Amino acid sequence: MAASHASSFLISLLISLVLIASMQLFRAQLASSQALTIVGGFFGSLVFISLLTAISNFEMNTFGPNYQARIFPEVISCLFISMICSGFVHRVCVTTCPLRCYFFNDRTLLYQSHFKQHLRKCNYTGNRYQSLLNSERTRDQQDDPTRSTHKLYRYHHDPVASTNNFRRDIPPILILLFFLFLIIIILSQILVVHSSRYGTNFSAMQKIQEELKQMDESMEQILSANVLPIDKWRLLFHIQTYLYRFESLFNLFNNQSNHTSQNERQSPQMIKHVQDRLKHLTDPKDTTLLHKRRKFCPEQPRQLKGRILDDNSTFSNISLYELEMNYTNVRSGGHWSPAHCRARHRVMQHLYTHRFSYFYLFHLLRIVHVAIIIPYRDRFEHLVTLLYYLHPLLQRQELDYKIYVSEQTGNGTYNKAVLMNAAFIHASSEYDFQCFVFHDVDLIPEDDRNMYSCPIFPRHMSVAVNEMNYKLTYEELIGGVFNIRMEHFLAVNGYSNLYWGWGAEDDDLFYRLKEISLKIIRPPSSIARYRMLQHTKRTPSIWNKRAKLLYSAAKRYTWDGVSSARYNLTSVISYPLFTHILIDVGTPPPGFS
Repeated sequence: MAASHASSFLISLLISLVLIASMQLFRAQLASSQALTIVGGFFGSLVFISLLTAISNFEMNTFGPNYQARIFPEVISCLFISMICSGFVHRVCVTTCPLRCYFFNDRTLLYQSHFKQHLRKCNYTGNRYQSLLNSERTRDQQDDPTRSTHKLYRYHHDPVASTNNFRRDIPPILILLFFLFLIIIILSQILVVHSSRYGTNFSAMQKIQEELKQMDESMEQILSANVLPIDKWRLLFHIQTYLYRFESLFNLFNNQSNHTSQNERQSPQMIKHVQDRLKHLTDPKDTTLLHKRRKFCPEQPRQLKGRILDDNSTFSNISLYELEMNYTNVRSGGHWSPAHCRARHRVMQHLYTHRFSYFYLFHLLRIVHVAIIIPYRDRFEHLVTLLYYLHPLLQRQELDYKIYVSEQTGNGTYNKAVLMNAAFIHASSEYDFQCFVFHDVDLIPEDDRNMYSCPIFPRHMSVAVNEMNYKLTYEELIGGVFNIRMEHFLAVNGYSNLYWGWGAEDDDLFYRLKEISLKIIRPPSSIARYRMLQHTKRTPSIWNKRAKLLYSAAKRYTWDGVSSARYNLTSVISYPLFTHILIDVGTPPPGFS
């Protein structure tokens, strides 16, 4: 049973949309080789046929079953749309598409010619029948002049199915222009195909395909390289960090003992004083602490200024030495805490669970609330500018914080994710941080009401950046400045280590957080404003590689992340305003360079 014109229109339109969407979805694969490029042009010709069928059925359903489509505008419009869709895949597809369209259109015209011959026969028969009706009608009218005028009016209508009313002849000049346009496009594309530029691009596409295959092989090797399950690694991580902190604590007491042993008269008294002090701190009946109990800082810091940068603000040209002289209240390594109050934090239960144990002394000595981690390479001027604005902002917010600058050695391929994972591991071994702020070195905060304190859920802080017209470009964006609690960072296994080059490691973290149903919160865009420092942007990594990794982000987080980070810790130096961590990330695996 043949479908009606309306049904055929809907089916053809649906096929057109499916074909166009498929071409856009698989355009990277269709443009990867010469054979697939020809296939892309073939799909473009199918788009032409389905669109022309849809338009023709729509016109016949609207204006009558004998309404015919012409070259202009129907055929030309469908061809133009199909060539545009083919051009999004590859420019060579623009050539192969009209060639196939002409082939199919030629077969269609052949079918239409047979159909028209059949219509002519029907038309001839209809005309003979119409003449007989007219003669009979005239005879009846002469015999019965009182016949109703209604019937006369009815029979005076011409048949609706007459093909002469909708005959649409094609001007020869349009056909000539169409084929001339087609020949020009074909010649131009032949020149493009045989030029060296196309050969270079085609070789690059083949290289990308080979690298994508190598990426799959490398990921399989990483997966089979005895990677610990994430649950076991978290347990081992906590044990190692506690052992390292206890070792640091004992080294501190040993250094004090060695220092006092140089003076024989005071050494017994000093050792006894340290032992008594340790016993005094760990006594559960004693309510005194190592330092005097201070009140918590107010929930709303009183020294906030609000907007600290506007459109007319200029950055100060100051040296690192002058900056160190201005902030002498910052302890070595970039650590600062308010002196008049205790830094407020919403969650402190894990501290009081160890209130009456030897762990309490350890937590008391080593707890710091916020760690600021800045991945960095070859941006010294930007680093000085950021420290100039960041230290006073954090102090006005009355936070207990420490700043780490994680730098990659050498000139190899940049891996921002490994730098952040390595800084997280090292910072966790030093202090019991409650949250971590991963901060780009080229983003300067414009408003100190954008709080760097520990949030309940992961917080994306750089919502409005001047480089992006102070708008959030897409929902998955959490790069720039991101604040996350330690337990949440461990739950998603940190950042993926597979993003070599610039870009997409932050988007990967978004999909990891989404996989474990962690909500991402954002401050208002009127407060979460940042100014980006001018710099020469790095060339982003190839999108095909990034898209392949992002597609599997939710599946890889159990074995790819901070638990599988491979690096060499070259040096750790405590400068007056920050702790500098120098890291060798090694070379990228095959296919990731």
